[in-house]
Amino acid sequence: MKRLISGLVATAVIGFTPVALGAPAVAAEVVPQAVEQPAAAERAPSFEAKRKVSMYLNEPRANRFVVSGLAKPNYKNSTVIIKRAVGENNNNYKIFKKVKTNGQGKYRTNVSNPSRVGQVVKYFALVKKRGDYSAARSSVRGIRRIS
Repeated sequence: MKRLISGLVATAVIGFTPVALGAPAVAAEVVPQAVEQPAAAERAPSFEAKRKVSMYLNEPRANRFVVSGLAKPNYKNSTVIIKRAVGENNNNYKIFKKVKTNGQGKYRTNVSNPSRVGQVVKYFALVKKRGDYSAARSSVRGIRRIS
C-alpha cells in the first residue's frame, strides 16, 4: 500500500512538471514578445466570404421550362453561367447559357425540354470568384421526359 501511494505521489509531482513534458521551464519563453507585422503584400489572403446561388426549375406552361434563381450577396448586373448535361449518369457538363442578373441579383432564362421519352437533362448555375467572394455553385436540378 505504501508503494502504491508513494508511486502516485511521485507520478503527480514529476509527471506534471514542464521538464517531464520536454519543454524547459523558462520564464522568458512564456512572456509574449512583440512580432513585426509583415507587409500587406506578404500577408496570407484573408478569409473569402461565401457567395450563395439558388436555382429553381419551373414549368409555367406545358413543355416550357424556366430556370430562375438568386445570386447573393452583391452580385447585381453580373454573369451567371448555366451548365447542362444530357443523360442520367452523365456528369460531363457543358456551358448552356450565360445570363445577366438584374439589379437585385436575380436571373431567369428558358431552358430546353428533353427531346426523347425517358431522357434526363440536368442543370446547375455557377458564378465565378469576384472580389472578396469565392465562386459558388447551385444544386443540380433535372427534367425527365415521360411522354
